[in-house]
Amino acid sequence: MKNNKTYPVIITTLLIFNMCVQTVMASGEHDEHGHHGHEEEKTTTIKSKVGKKQNLKTALAASGTIEQKLKVYGRLQAAPEHMADVHARFPGVVKKMTVNIGDVVKKGQTLAVIESNNSLQNYTVTAPINGMVQHRYLNPGEVTDGRVLFKLLNSQSLWAELKVFHQQRKQVSAKQKVSLLDSNEQINSQIHHLVPGPNNEPYLLARVPFDNSNRKHTPGDLISADITVNSFTAAIRVENKAIQQMEGQAVVFVQHGDEYKAQTVTLGASDDAFTAITSGLKAGQSYVTDNSYLIKADIEKSAAAHVH
Repeated sequence: MKNNKTYPVIITTLLIFNMCVQTVMASGEHDEHGHHGHEEEKTTTIKSKVGKKQNLKTALAASGTIEQKLKVYGRLQAAPEHMADVHARFPGVVKKMTVNIGDVVKKGQTLAVIESNNSLQNYTVTAPINGMVQHRYLNPGEVTDGRVLFKLLNSQSLWAELKVFHQQRKQVSAKQKVSLLDSNEQINSQIHHLVPGPNNEPYLLARVPFDNSNRKHTPGDLISADITVNSFTAAIRVENKAIQQMEGQAVVFVQHGDEYKAQTVTLGASDDAFTAITSGLKAGQSYVTDNSYLIKADIEKSAAAHVH
């Protein structure tokens, strides 16, 4: 007959074994969406068809350019060489006006006919530049008397005059790339030169050529711009929307088939679209870009379930 004292030992051993089996089974439980989480490794499994429904998208980690930019504001102005006040060469009477406000004229085109007071002979006044008649100041029968006849403006090429304040000056210089932004339109150019602000205003004006050949803009329009103040090639960069925070650390979610793992990374410099990764990710690794927050939520949900 066996000693009854051995029974408690056997029962205790069986209970411990049963608890271990239950723990292993729980770690592999699947939720109703076909996911499972591993709290220790911060991973989750999502079937490809489920990933497509959730619009998960991936990209390969690779090198690329990081462009850091400075936001500035200003106005569009007409170039002095593209504006002209048209006068009569000699005093006289206006006999004929051949153009009106809004007319587009060519350099050398006749704008008016004047009868000279001295010779009583007619002579023509021609356009000194290509442009549009912005103002017309006299009519037939009026005396010129040194007055301006027309104001011409060529607005096909304007200048963006961008305000650069004291704390920004060290970052800005001539020939830097500029993206000029107006509504949803972007025009790429570069700083031509910097000049002091008018009337001792506390800023510099960064003057940037602005292509207005579509004539959608006019002098005086407000404009914003991004000046590229630093540009370099990062060995590894990822899209900004791929980066999430977990437990106070930056992570990206690396994909291996149907498995997604939160990989801790060290962040470097960033711009509007990309962030440099200085450690934690290798070139060629597939990482989640669009809707990466869904992976984070899935892992955190699984971790919370294990805690309970």
